[in-house]
Amino acid sequence: MTRVTATQKTARSVTEFMDDPINFFGQSYTQMHSIGRDELEALQRQAMSIRFQQHRQSIEMLRKLADRLGITAVNEFNDVVPLFFSHTAFKSYPAALIDKKRFDLMTKWLDKLTSCDLSRVDTTRCTGIDEWIDLLDEQTPLEVITSSGTTGTISILPKDKRGAEEGMVLWKICLFQTFVKSRPTRSSIRR
Repeated sequence: MTRVTATQKTARSVTEFMDDPINFFGQSYTQMHSIGRDELEALQRQAMSIRFQQHRQSIEMLRKLADRLGITAVNEFNDVVPLFFSHTAFKSYPAALIDKKRFDLMTKWLDKLTSCDLSRVDTTRCTGIDEWIDLLDEQTPLEVITSSGTTGTISILPKDKRGAEEGMVLWKICLFQTFVKSRPTRSSIRR
């Protein structure tokens, strides 16, 4: 098997690395961990820069933070660190919105944390937070995750369903594959 280096792939498509990293590495645990550090960091820097430009305008909280900090581009890893949301960002909603069952306003709040358009989500029949989360799951590409609320306020994180599915595939790859010289078979991935 001829191994395509990440450098060759970088020239071909950093978007493949960003949008389908598992297949970028041929679903191979070995290839994922055999890429040179310089090659990987170059891919990561390019992807980070592109993602920032893609989402800067569509994620309100990111846009406001970047504007406040004067960040217009991220080219180095340290450039992105100030843009990481603190844990409090995911519990910055007024708690009274849940108590008063104002899931329309909770949806508007959550919309500021994601690039997914939540403006068409109809929450009029939601009577509790579980129904609201189920509704978001049904009507959007999000899988909303909540914390246990040990600080008194639950964190609400908008996670992409596709990312969650890819995480499970990656978990299986890491758990069941071993370092090999050839491409893994379908059966070794689907165990």
